[in-house]
Amino acid sequence: MTPFSPVALLTMLLTFYPDVSPAALVLARRERPDYFAGGALGGSHGDKLTLPDGTVWDLIYDVENETGDRHWQVILMIWNLD
Repeated sequence: MTPFSPVALLTMLLTFYPDVSPAALVLARRERPDYFAGGALGGSHGDKLTLPDGTVWDLIYDVENETGDRHWQVILMIWNLD
């Protein structure tokens, strides 16, 4: 499996998916799964990536904003220390 690279994921999202949305994340994961390193999309809005080791990344800034001010981001949310 390809190791996770937050820089590579963000670069790919910015390059190929300019319309930021949870639906775009689903499409990106389907079209370019290696960038997601076996992680699963989830969270209440579908904007979180949980990697197999329990690490959770937030991928969309302001997903609840209806005005279209959303931006891609890759921010570490939780690290599983088990």
